[in-house]
Amino acid sequence: MTGRFLAAAAAFVLAASTAAAALKNDEKTVSTVIVTGNTVEARLLAELIQRHTKQPIIFIDHLNPRAISFVPAQEEVEEGEEPINNVLKVETKEYSNFINFVHPEQVVFVGNPDHTPKYFKEKLNPAIKSYAIDNRDWMIVASQAEELFGISGLLEEYKTEIELYKKGGGTVSPSGVEVTEPKPVLPPR
Repeated sequence: MTGRFLAAAAAFVLAASTAAAALKNDEKTVSTVIVTGNTVEARLLAELIQRHTKQPIIFIDHLNPRAISFVPAQEEVEEGEEPINNVLKVETKEYSNFINFVHPEQVVFVGNPDHTPKYFKEKLNPAIKSYAIDNRDWMIVASQAEELFGISGLLEEYKTEIELYKKGGGTVSPSGVEVTEPKPVLPPR
C-alpha cells in the first residue's frame, strides 16, 4: 500500500511540475483556455488565436478520446530557431481537474459538437465562464472568434492560412471532419 501511495505521489508531483512548466507564458497567467478539435480547420484557427492572445489550447482528438493535448502559449523564437514543443498529454478523465489547476478566467469552445463534445462543456467547473463558437462553417467560426477575442484581421489571416494549406496539397474537408492521411494500397496476393 505504501509503495502505491509513493508511486502515486511521485506521479502527481511530476505531472504538476510538468503542467506548471507548460503553463509558462509572457503574462504569467492564463486568462483563457481555447478548447477545440484536432482537425486541420480547428488547429489552424486555434493556433492563430494563440499567436495573438498568448493563451493555451486544449486539442480534443476524436480518434483517441482517452487523452487530450494541452498546448501552452508558445514563446517567440528568433528567426532560424525551432520552437519548443511543450505539448502535455492529459487523460480525458482528468480534464476537469486539469482545467481547475490551470485556473483560467474563461474557456472558449471553438467548433461544432464534432470538435467540442458536450462532455467537455458539462465537466467544466460552473464558476468558470465559458463561451461556445459553434458553427459548421469555419469562416463563420473565424469571424466570431475575431469579434470575441478582438483580433482585427483574424478572418483574413485564417482564409490565407487555409488557402496556403490547400496550395501545399492539403485537403480541407467541407464538414470540418478530419481528413486522414492516404494509406498505401498494396497489390492483391
